[in-house]
Amino acid sequence: MKQYQSLDSPERRKLRLKDYLKQSGNVELAETFNDYQLAINVLKHGKGRSYRQLLAKSSELEFKVKREGDNFFFEGDVSEVSVLIDVDDQFVRRCATLIQEASSIISSNTN
Repeated sequence: MKQYQSLDSPERRKLRLKDYLKQSGNVELAETFNDYQLAINVLKHGKGRSYRQLLAKSSELEFKVKREGDNFFFEGDVSEVSVLIDVDDQFVRRCATLIQEASSIISSNTN
């Protein structure tokens, strides 16, 4: 059985979800969750550390990140809103799925 920090421990508040998921053997989920967390940070704050991290791995992401100098995700689409992350229905549904998966893992490890 893998060792992970208990959610009941005093350090619980310091343990980030990404680290908890990795410690419980869910490395891929941890990385994907982190990617979406960075994307949400970019949506809230714009260009910065999170944006640079996503740009560095943009070819590996499940969603599109607007690169420096790009004006549009879809050239010719006059209805496109100017954002750095392409947020569509699939992006929102994936966020919900990731939260459900992480919640299930936490619940199963606390029982």
